[in-house]
Amino acid sequence: MVYLIIGFGGLFALFWVLALVFATRTVGERSLGIPGFWIVVFGAIAGFGLTKYSEATSNPELLVKEKYTALQGGLNYADLVAQVGLQPIDMSGMDEEEVKAYDLTTNRIKMPAEITGRLAPGIFEADRQDAEVGIEIFPGIENYEADTGASKRNAQNKSFKDDVGPSPLLGSSAVVNEKKRQGHGLVDLKIRFYLEDTEATEQLKEERKKERADNKDDEDFEQAVMQPIALEGKEWFVTEGVDWTYEDNMTAAQVADALAKAIDAMPEFVASYELDEDALIPNSNLSVKAGYCLVDANDEDCPEDKINPLAGDAGNKVRAQVMTGDNEAVLLGRKTDGSAQQFFGGADEVQLVFWQEDEPFLDDDFNSTPRLIVAGLLRKKLVALDQSGLDMTEEEEPLPVLDEES
Repeated sequence: MVYLIIGFGGLFALFWVLALVFATRTVGERSLGIPGFWIVVFGAIAGFGLTKYSEATSNPELLVKEKYTALQGGLNYADLVAQVGLQPIDMSGMDEEEVKAYDLTTNRIKMPAEITGRLAPGIFEADRQDAEVGIEIFPGIENYEADTGASKRNAQNKSFKDDVGPSPLLGSSAVVNEKKRQGHGLVDLKIRFYLEDTEATEQLKEERKKERADNKDDEDFEQAVMQPIALEGKEWFVTEGVDWTYEDNMTAAQVADALAKAIDAMPEFVASYELDEDALIPNSNLSVKAGYCLVDANDEDCPEDKINPLAGDAGNKVRAQVMTGDNEAVLLGRKTDGSAQQFFGGADEVQLVFWQEDEPFLDDDFNSTPRLIVAGLLRKKLVALDQSGLDMTEEEEPLPVLDEES
């Protein structure tokens, strides 16, 4: 386009220069003002074109096909911006109408559903969420109001009696004995966190199914709680008497605090407990999450090789189970029956990054189409790219979009 402006202005300016020359050599009545006026007008047009050509030469376009196709998956945000050579658009300062101009569907931009599925309209960034599971300790003593962190449920351990009456629930054993007594306390309590070996677990289920069939006529047969098989090296335990210790007359709140500290000491998990002293009955709930960093460092400072592979969405695959079986003193997830419970709520950090050159119609390639590039980052790494305004085929895209959602 700029060449057309220079040519148009230059050609007509030259025409009027010649007209002026001929006018000066003409004998008789003549008007030199008219060619002089048009020389100024078309000279200004040609000068404008030359100025824009100089600007285009001094500031070449940055959002070009060659630079776009050179981008590679796995780049972090800083490296991506440096390679593009242009600062992304600040989407946070835009109103609703301005944001519409960057709508993915309108611009025929495609991004994976794992990114767009976490972003509401007008939102272009979502923080990581780590999967979690809840644990609650029930006190199980007769006068529950006397126990900080008490619950009205299971006022006493009715499954175990001695000469002096019911035994406090927390101080009982966590292991069911041969007479099916006790088993509802915290002594020797063992909780595991694990990733399931689905193939081995399916085989175990078949074996248990056969065992039930073989004993269908035995009225005394009782099958133990299912304990899924863990992947090798992907199993973590926290055991009373090893990682923490139950002391006589501990309250449920004290147990929750001690258990949280024991779990928190494992690099892969973060456990938290905070007593709500203003509650009518103070809670004894603790939350266990898959941690982000395997060393003692802030999330932003975590070395890449120390990022927990269970962080974010991957944490939803983690399971937790009370290995010592049915236990009315421990609510894991929503169960006290010793069954495996799933971590939930994990989601990866996602981000959409936008670059645009809005009005390149005065450049040197006659391109009047605004250029827009959108990058999709998952877990802080580039995983998807798409664009509009660049003349290229789908096969030339550096990161073809799979499982796409517009």
